[in-house]
Amino acid sequence: MDFYNITVTYGDKTYAGYEFDQLPFGAAKAATGMLIDEAADFARRRILSDSFRVLEYARAASEAAAFKAADYQGEMPRAVKSWAEASKLTPKEAADSILRKAAMWDDAMYEIRDLRLKGKARALETENHEAAKAVVVATTDAIYQLAKQNAGIEL
Repeated sequence: MDFYNITVTYGDKTYAGYEFDQLPFGAAKAATGMLIDEAADFARRRILSDSFRVLEYARAASEAAAFKAADYQGEMPRAVKSWAEASKLTPKEAADSILRKAAMWDDAMYEIRDLRLKGKARALETENHEAAKAVVVATTDAIYQLAKQNAGIEL
């Protein structure tokens, strides 16, 4: 975690290029949220690898869910069909596979959200720079570990 060259706006003032410990404590607290958000953004990018795929994956999951709700009957949705053909799966296997991966993605995103929001709240409750830094480090370490465990979830 880089606690150098921080730029943050606090109140009506922008602090540019500061070390964390040199910021007024209110500005440092504001910076903790920014640092934790950056770690969460990195983790989401690492897990998915391409933010434009989110739309593709969401559509595939939606189509697979609708196909499952129709008891896998009727015309196979395009996203399910392309996965079934590419992976040589039956329509049911393809839809279920898409839904399992989508659930993994959702779980990872909820875990990141949980860590991010709770870390930011804990950082705001700190009373000095050292304690705030410790919360940022613990939170970002947990987020990075989660990203490492879930890197490359593909649908």
